[in-house]
Amino acid sequence: MFSVSQNILVSKKKDMKWHSSAIMDVDDSEVIISFPKLNGAPIDITDNDMLEITFSRKGVRYRFESGFSQKIGDVLVVKKPRLLEKVDIRLYPRVPVKMDVFFSEISRRDDSGSDIRRGEIINISGNGLRFSVDQMYIPSTYLSVKFEIPVKEKIVPIKMECRVVRIIVDDRKDPVEYQLGAEFSRIEKKDQELIVDFVSSKINRGKQQV
Repeated sequence: MFSVSQNILVSKKKDMKWHSSAIMDVDDSEVIISFPKLNGAPIDITDNDMLEITFSRKGVRYRFESGFSQKIGDVLVVKKPRLLEKVDIRLYPRVPVKMDVFFSEISRRDDSGSDIRRGEIINISGNGLRFSVDQMYIPSTYLSVKFEIPVKEKIVPIKMECRVVRIIVDDRKDPVEYQLGAEFSRIEKKDQELIVDFVSSKINRGKQQV
């Protein structure tokens, strides 16, 4: 179930401040992961802290809790769980946003880029996004997607491939609006980490304002 280079999210139990990490090695009793970071800052943990770890594999999200064995430089050694819990992938932390997105259907894409369309992202998580479009796309359609997110004091372009998993039709609007729920099917690790940090930062800022 665990695979080297698998992207994961790590939080102290019940803290819900998600830090990005990746699996570096696995043996019979331990999982070695890169030291979890949020906006470049490492997670603050002590020997008594329990960690909550989540990741997706083949369209299914899993989670487990674990204590950690030791910190070695830039890596963290955690105890390998005996059981993994399946969770609704929609429970993955997500936040509302309002951002332009540019996309094209991969099966119809050509070099001219004439089929590139524009939509608006409604919410985003570290594993998917929901955005409004002006035409219907059936589930399992693959899209090439590009948008920009703010990172510190600059704007960073993000690109990926997504698979449409659900569609909502809002016929109260004229013209009719379609909202696509899509999961990331192919994305560079650095881009996914930027999205995870962006989502976690918005969640944490929201908590501070309460």
